[in-house]
Amino acid sequence: MHPEKTRLKELVERSVSIVSPKAKQKGLTLSHSIGDQVPQTIDVDGPRLRQILLNLLSNAVKFTDEGSVQLGVFLKERYPDSARLMFKVIDTGMGINEKDQAKIFDPFHQTDMSSSKRTEGTGLGLAIIKEILEKMDSTLNLKSIYGNDSTAKT
Repeated sequence: MHPEKTRLKELVERSVSIVSPKAKQKGLTLSHSIGDQVPQTIDVDGPRLRQILLNLLSNAVKFTDEGSVQLGVFLKERYPDSARLMFKVIDTGMGINEKDQAKIFDPFHQTDMSSSKRTEGTGLGLAIIKEILEKMDSTLNLKSIYGNDSTAKT
């Protein structure tokens, strides 16, 4: 990892703008917000963080047929020289069956053939995110209600 001063707002807005055309094409509302207490610049590996956000946002858009996808950035803890942030992606998509929630972080795993045929993909995205986050001393948590929605947060 190569942390450097990164303007968080620009990184978030750039990530959202990349996913925005696909969301618009599907008729989804794609929004983002950054909490008032979140520092404007952070020391982080910007390209890796952007990869994480793009993957989470892309998955949320991919598996959401109607409604919205939201990205929120919140201050979790503040230290004298740093801060710990939480990134939260919430969608109104189809949700993930409880028995599949732990498996989706395994390489090449997809929840079922009907969704993978419908959306395409290798099933590597969340496994890569998990590995990157572990190197950044972070984790990815998933809360999903099958047939309803999903929330992923770091």
